[in-house]
Amino acid sequence: MALSTSASRKRSKLCTPQYPKTRDCPQPTQKLPVSNNLVEMQCARNSKLDDFRQQQFDTDVVLECKEGNVHAHKLILMSTCTYFEKMFTSKMLEENSGHVHLTDISKQAIDIVVTHLYTVELPNLTNYHLLRELLETCHMMEMTNLLDHCWKEITQHHLNMETFYELWVVAVVFELERNSKMVNFIRKNFKEISKSEKLQNFTERQMEQLFESVDQKKYCSECVECLFTWRSNTNGEREKAAVNLLDKFSLKDLNETPLLNLLRMSQNNEKQKTIESVLIGESINRLAKKIEVSVSDSDSSSPTYSPGFPSYSSSCSLASLSPPYLNSTTVHLWDSDCSDCDY
Repeated sequence: MALSTSASRKRSKLCTPQYPKTRDCPQPTQKLPVSNNLVEMQCARNSKLDDFRQQQFDTDVVLECKEGNVHAHKLILMSTCTYFEKMFTSKMLEENSGHVHLTDISKQAIDIVVTHLYTVELPNLTNYHLLRELLETCHMMEMTNLLDHCWKEITQHHLNMETFYELWVVAVVFELERNSKMVNFIRKNFKEISKSEKLQNFTERQMEQLFESVDQKKYCSECVECLFTWRSNTNGEREKAAVNLLDKFSLKDLNETPLLNLLRMSQNNEKQKTIESVLIGESINRLAKKIEVSVSDSDSSSPTYSPGFPSYSSSCSLASLSPPYLNSTTVHLWDSDCSDCDY
């Protein structure tokens, strides 16, 4: 006999298991909140493991450093650091001997690194030289979190005109040059940076990254001064690289004063006076007066340069000219019919 519809529904309800409804029971799609107790337990466990390491309890690897040894557990090093994982799984000598040679790194630096691997804690450091050593160590071991922390500490507490040139090399090599404190420091002190002979220690890439950190339209003259400083005392070896960097500037933003100084410098380098050199000197003086009047009328806020500062010109390409070719070019500059010149 067929059951009625109501009877069928009753039977269906009886066969279906009923679960109590509770407000505290989370839905399957909801994420369970992480308890602070769990975090504290994990931190306590990590700290305990580090205590065992310092007591050399069941340690199975020795890190040989500059001033001594640091003992650790191979399994923990492998599970927390890609550098050690590759080392202990690639049939290297360290895998069988249980000794890792890090004799170029201080024991203090390695101990900080290993403590971080055990506890995930970021150290509170103030020593500049230790932070510099940790930067290189963390970069070698691909420890990004500790590397970023040390860089932040350095730029916050140790960035000044004395340390900048060394830190800029590190920043570009380790790809940390976009750090806001570093960029702001460059923009604030670029005029002073552009005159330092320490620029000669930079590579072409480091110079390029330096120029990209500033407003090249606002600091075009300072960028050109940087190139002259960087190129000096290299016997022409950097001339091609300097020109390549110069080509990336908009030279129309370069003010006239450094161009005038370049003309004066070239004239002063001539060993013997000639009729042409005397006339060129008069042309330079007249050009200087026109520039002074132009600057005075426009109330220009462009930076002032000392008479001895050499610079590149724009459309007339004075930078590449030696004295024998300077005479015709200077006359060309003075020609009122020249479409490339302002005078």
